[in-house]
This record gives sequence, structure tokens and C-alpha cells, in this order.
Amino acid sequence: MLDFSVILKNASKLSIPLLLPCIDGAIPLLVATNSLTFSTAPGVALSVLAGPAAVLTAATMEGETKARLLSAFIAGIIATIAVVIAAFIGEKLTAFLNIQVLRVFVAIAICLIALEIGGIKIPHALPLAVVILGFILSLYLNFS
Repeated sequence: MLDFSVILKNASKLSIPLLLPCIDGAIPLLVATNSLTFSTAPGVALSVLAGPAAVLTAATMEGETKARLLSAFIAGIIATIAVVIAAFIGEKLTAFLNIQVLRVFVAIAICLIALEIGGIKIPHALPLAVVILGFILSLYLNFS
């Protein structure tokens, strides 16, 4: 008999690394560059989400094989739905944003994150502030 508490525990544990691309910039970058659309979202979800952290987490899950498979399936569905929602929102936002301007600010934010990873001290919230400024400026330029 399957233990549903183990299945839910494993699914929530596996959802975190699967959802990282939605948070760390991979999915937002694809949306900002028009590479992720509503029709391509499931394929992108399957190729981008299965990273090393997800594989390692899946390998260390507890329970019998059926429970682990069901946990991975549930976590995969959750992550795929998150990518589809991001693609849907991204497609709708492109009507309101000047994507060319936003691309520049996203690139600056990525460079700032790379500098921070490289050990250069920058204010922790600076990349987020740059992206927010980019959104505001691209909205303004699109409607002016």
C-alpha cells in the first residue's frame, strides 16, 4: 500500500529544485527574450527543469519505487504548470512592455549576479532593482 504522507513529502522536496529555473532567472529570461511561449512551454519545462539538483533529490527520496515515481510525477506536473503560467503571463506582458529595453536591463542584472557570484561586493538587491527599473522604463517607453 502506498504511503501518501511519504509521497507528498517527496513531491514537496522535489518541487523545490524543479521550480528553481522559475526563480533563478532561467524561465524569466526565456520569457523576456520571447523564447518561451505558451505553445512551447511544456517542451521547455521538460528540458529546462530536469537539472542536477532535481536528479540528486529524486535519487535520495525515500519510500518504495511506486511512491517515488508518483512523487516525481506530481512534482513534475507542478513545475510544468508553473512554467506554462510563466509563459502565459510573459506572452500577455509583451503587449505592454518594450522588450528591447527590457532585454538590456535583464542582461545588466545577469551581469551583476555574475559579478556577485565572482566575489565582487555589490548590494544584494541591486539586480532586482535593475530589473524593476527595466520593467518601469519599458512600460513607459511602450506607451509614450
